[in-house]
Amino acid sequence: MTNKVLFIRKFLEQGYKDNDLKKVIGSENNTHFFNLLIDYIIDEMNYITNNNSHNITIYNNIMLSIENVITLIREDSQIEKRVAIRKIQKLINFTKKHKGLINNSDVIDFYNNLLELGSMFYNEFDSKESLYKEDQDYLFLNTLIYQVKNYDLIKYLLIKFPKLLKVKTPDGNNIVEDILDKYIMYLKEENQDDYYNILYYDSIIDLFLKNNKDKIDSRIKNKILLIIDELKREKRGKKKYEKKLYLLACLRDKLTSDNAFIIKDIKELNYKYNINLIDINDNDNFFQINKSFSDYIDYKNNYVISIDPEDVNYIDDALSLRKLKNNNYLLGVYISDVSSITKPNSDIDIEAYKRGRTIFFSNNTELSMIPSQFACKTCSLSPKGVKRSICCMVEIDNYGNIINYRFFKATITNKQKLSYSAADRIIKGTENETKLYKTLKDLETLSNILRKKNNSNNHYRALEEEKNIETDYNDIIKNSTSNQIVSEFMILVNHLAAKHAFELKIPYIYRIHEQYNIEKATSVIEGFSDFIKKGVSKKVLREILLTSFSKARYSVDNKGHIGLGYDAYSHSTSPIRRYVDLINQRIIVNFFINNNYKDKDIYFWEDNLPTIANLQNLKEEITNNYINEYHQIKYKEKKRSK
Repeated sequence: MTNKVLFIRKFLEQGYKDNDLKKVIGSENNTHFFNLLIDYIIDEMNYITNNNSHNITIYNNIMLSIENVITLIREDSQIEKRVAIRKIQKLINFTKKHKGLINNSDVIDFYNNLLELGSMFYNEFDSKESLYKEDQDYLFLNTLIYQVKNYDLIKYLLIKFPKLLKVKTPDGNNIVEDILDKYIMYLKEENQDDYYNILYYDSIIDLFLKNNKDKIDSRIKNKILLIIDELKREKRGKKKYEKKLYLLACLRDKLTSDNAFIIKDIKELNYKYNINLIDINDNDNFFQINKSFSDYIDYKNNYVISIDPEDVNYIDDALSLRKLKNNNYLLGVYISDVSSITKPNSDIDIEAYKRGRTIFFSNNTELSMIPSQFACKTCSLSPKGVKRSICCMVEIDNYGNIINYRFFKATITNKQKLSYSAADRIIKGTENETKLYKTLKDLETLSNILRKKNNSNNHYRALEEEKNIETDYNDIIKNSTSNQIVSEFMILVNHLAAKHAFELKIPYIYRIHEQYNIEKATSVIEGFSDFIKKGVSKKVLREILLTSFSKARYSVDNKGHIGLGYDAYSHSTSPIRRYVDLINQRIIVNFFINNNYKDKDIYFWEDNLPTIANLQNLKEEITNNYINEYHQIKYKEKKRSK
């Protein structure tokens, strides 16, 4: 305790009141007196907790001091309300934390009374919007940065509303300092998986520095430079910290140089993002190719077709459809059986885990998650030869109701490989006598039935697309007819797989998009007066919040998908290009098809899936940043070459 805090204790123990106390300690400034009382309260509570003490006098003094603190906040206009209220909130959190550390019932009763008083006061001011107007921007941006972690949305908002660049924390600090503290915390960590958190915060810092560098005062810069020097001395010579020290050097340049640190070439960019461009050679040690098809159902005679983008290098999925005697549809969705070919924990599997997904570039090139030759020749459901697949066969009535479905292994031959444009031309044409035309028209009819049924449940559904279709915050990109057909059936199978896993109560990675509280969304929007002034309608902001604020992500806990209107959803239809799909396919084969419910398998997946889901969430965000930086470098290279 400080001398003044000790003095306060002795003074109050003698029965004096706070009003007299302020005069005795020479604190005519109410803000100074307020801060002293808060320090006194916290020190006394520490004393109670550490000693498990039941002292009525101390209890009464704390309650008296809190009442005076509340009076000061209510009546003195000089006290900065938002800072004061945050300190009360800190006091409430402090009380909750310490309550769990004691076992004295009298002390617990006192803490309950303290919580009740503090909470009543906090709620009183929380309902007064005027006190929180200055805080609205901080609360909104804080949630986006630390919880939602949606880089594209943050970038969009910072560009459209520059006032967010000047946001202060409740303590009056620049928000960049908050982000830098989090960044440095991860840099100090030993866990290598934290590297993806580092890359995320690095990209967020870049957004602020590029647009707001002049607003970062010398105190923040000096603080960061001291931390950088400290870390460099501490980690020097340790190979696993080389990349972190490289990022620190970049950060130093960003803070001190007139020209922000710019990555020079693709090689340096790949080093920063842990991108390994070496394509692992096809090697028998990596694969477990069984030449026997004994555990596959023979579907080679089924009329199976595939529809994909023009420039596709491999085919993840294929479709079949026929009408049953009861007039229902029998839909077959065939997914490349990658899980039965790749060995878990092999070099290729570990590299796929690190990459997370295939990276597609706008110049029709890609960085494959698994070896490109293997993906194209062995895994792809191309028309050449017999292919292994995981089939989901679904019976659907004419109203879009799912009558029955099952998963099994099937061998197929792709009878027709189509591009989206070719399929669209056939659908709109008049070749109504061909089998391909009839199949495509029936697929279109069924997809429209499903879309109509699902759109009646949830209109946000169209914002989620499964075939790499980008959406922005103003317009939903219109897909071709055949693209919509394929997307509808992939979404259906992803839903059925997740639903089945949830019903079986087995470990699984879900794709979740949680319901965002509409009242809270509206409340936050009301605080964004600057948004409204600049002509952005509340409807648009509401849409942004509902579709982007609670961003779709991977989780082992099923919380539904508001964007698609499903109570369970997953990714399982693209195992060649997404690692989560490959993992979920292994689970489908093990549990759905092989009915293998051994405890050791369940425990294995329960232990490993949370780590996989969390890492792939980060990889998804980081990959987007990598692609953006990649194209920036390519653009500059192109300009220099002219």
